[in-house]
Amino acid sequence: MLKRAGLITTSSLIIITSALGALSGWLLGNMFKEIGPVENAVYNDGEVIYSNNLDAVAKVLKASGKTNFNELNDVDITSLIGVNGLTVGDVAEAAQLFMYSKDDICVTSNNLAYSKVMGVVNNQITNSTWIKKGNLYFKENVSTSQYAKFGERAYNFKGDVITPLTKPIDNLVSYYRLNTNKEPSNVDFSKANSKDYFVNVPKDANKEGEDIKSFSTTYGTSLYKPFNYDYKETFLKKDGNGKYVGEKINNSKTNKDFFYETSIKKVETGYEIILNFNNEGLDNYASYIFTTTRDASNLAKMKEKPQFISTGVKITTDKNLLIQSVHSDEFYNVLSAITDKVPTVCSSDLMFDYSGTKKIPSIKEKISYGK
Repeated sequence: MLKRAGLITTSSLIIITSALGALSGWLLGNMFKEIGPVENAVYNDGEVIYSNNLDAVAKVLKASGKTNFNELNDVDITSLIGVNGLTVGDVAEAAQLFMYSKDDICVTSNNLAYSKVMGVVNNQITNSTWIKKGNLYFKENVSTSQYAKFGERAYNFKGDVITPLTKPIDNLVSYYRLNTNKEPSNVDFSKANSKDYFVNVPKDANKEGEDIKSFSTTYGTSLYKPFNYDYKETFLKKDGNGKYVGEKINNSKTNKDFFYETSIKKVETGYEIILNFNNEGLDNYASYIFTTTRDASNLAKMKEKPQFISTGVKITTDKNLLIQSVHSDEFYNVLSAITDKVPTVCSSDLMFDYSGTKKIPSIKEKISYGK
């Protein structure tokens, strides 16, 4: 159990493109100056296409005897655990996949990272927005602390002008970033630097010897997902007998510990799912954290990927397993070039809106997060 008095870190902690997690070790530098190798694995990126035939979804439907998740409101999912091998992890994965069946989704998040070094406390607050409207995708992150303020945006189309006829550009992510002295509600992205990336690098793109990397390989995260890691049974922490293992993880916002033990509980509005992760599903996320320091000073630069110690998630859904909110607490060690193990703790809250009332802002439009 980590107490705040024991926290030490050499850098602030923020959210970059994924908007729904925590990153550490970023000191602002030259935007595209890459120092050292990119340590992310190459993987195929793109839209998550929901289908009843996806393994976890099919397992839930088979156990419930239903043909669609919209029919689950009269079923007690908790009573189905163990039926045909259905697990809590399967239900969580199915809920995560079911979200992508909606055409209009807006996910907003607030992240607080707490650090203390040499008696100096730094609270890095990051607000983020992820929007899916049909086949258009958008992410924004704006971060502020005593020492750093900046913003990032990503689109799968050119964000200059958005009309009802706007279409995604095939195999494109348009990425904007700026350093700013403004508060998060006043970031003007029309003045940001921008760069276009492939979603997936074409086979002949490197034929002239240039080392071209996709957006997801460069940053270790996807524009098409609001989650930093997938919810899967194989990624949950267990003992040698296959039993779920629970542990306390500190909440950086409240400085209180919460006991995460994988479980599902029926509540009045739907379900509460608790997940306690092992490290197997966090590799891309760790790669992402590592890449954020490529252009940093030696003080903040990581010498390898961070080491996750504890990661817990609490998911609330409606009666049809449609996700309504997510809270996460994470504790990991940053391996910096200057200091070996730097403990880092952070917490995020995500809210999901399926009303379709949220529009994707053009690069000239601002999102207000308040004070």
